[in-house]
Order: sequence, then structure tokens, then C-alpha cells
Amino acid sequence: MIIESISITTGDNKDFDFDITSLSSPVSAPGSTSFSVRFDPLTPGVKNAEVIIINNDTDEGTYSFTISGNGRYPEQTRFITQWDMDQT
Repeated sequence: MIIESISITTGDNKDFDFDITSLSSPVSAPGSTSFSVRFDPLTPGVKNAEVIIINNDTDEGTYSFTISGNGRYPEQTRFITQWDMDQT
């Protein structure tokens, strides 16, 4: 599988960022790869966005999922979460 692009869209997408330095492509079966998402809210409150992964997998196609975080003020909530993508 070749990962063509990863994006964070809709809603509060400016409050999330991703790091793909650990991402490897192509991913051979039954291999895996990973990337990290960082939450760094601009304002307090619940924030939601969607991660979209476009790939050339004929069985799965485009993969998307919702992410959320709760920003607190004045101390901003920051966290990094890593997702592993298995090619099985």
C-alpha cells in the first residue's frame, strides 16, 4: 500500500498538527507504519477534526477518523498520540 497523503480537515483542524517523520511508504503486507498527531488548541474548549488518509489500497481506499481534544485555559493542553497503520 502506498500512502498518498494525510490531512487534518474540517472543524477545528488548525488546533491539530501531524508529524509523519516515522511514516514509511509503501507498506508491504503484513507490515505497518505510524504517524503522530499533536493537539495544540488556539482557544479553550472541545475541538474536533477529521484525519483523512488517502492510499492506493484497493480493499480499503480512503481511510478517515475523527479526533478530538479539550483545550484548557490558561494552560493549553498539549498531547501527542501515535497511530499505527497495519497492512494485513
